[in-house]
Amino acid sequence: MKYILSALVLLLCVSCVEEANNYQDGNVAFDRGDYVVAFEKYTKAAEAGHAEAQYKLGRMYSSGWGVEQNYQEAMRWWRQVAETGHTDAQYNLGQMYFFAKDVPQDYGQASYWWRQAAEAGHAEAQYNLGEMYEYGWGVTQNVVQAHKWFSIAVANAPSKEARERAVSDRDDVAQMMSSEQVAEAEALAKEWLSIR
Repeated sequence: MKYILSALVLLLCVSCVEEANNYQDGNVAFDRGDYVVAFEKYTKAAEAGHAEAQYKLGRMYSSGWGVEQNYQEAMRWWRQVAETGHTDAQYNLGQMYFFAKDVPQDYGQASYWWRQAAEAGHAEAQYNLGEMYEYGWGVTQNVVQAHKWFSIAVANAPSKEARERAVSDRDDVAQMMSSEQVAEAEALAKEWLSIR
């Protein structure tokens, strides 16, 4: 029994190393522009359960890099890894539903996936969720929530342009709000940021 258990552990270790090697080989091939080899390596790693390879395989299908463009396959791989908490995959699923990329436009699904990513700290998803609340797309329109998410996006913006866009939209929403609503939104944003 001891030998069987040892053999299983050894087999798992070999499998994990092979999965990691395929992923790394895929990155090297992708960086040099060899998308066919990258696709092959990412596929092997993704099928073995490598989360980042699953995400990148979705990107390759979405963009048509090394394979015929196929949004359904992109969504399949992104959904698989999004359900484990991969924020970029969650964000991309939101994009697919919002912009109707080979699926019916579904603001409810877009807001669902953007909320998952936003709650985990994805700045673009936070901004998009602010827009969803501002206009009532897939959620009940709520200027307090819109202001809150724009404020959070400002704090987490990855670039000056993204920060300026979020500030501008937050300020536009504030024009429609009472001073009490603005204070509530600011308190909600501050609370959210303090526990992250």
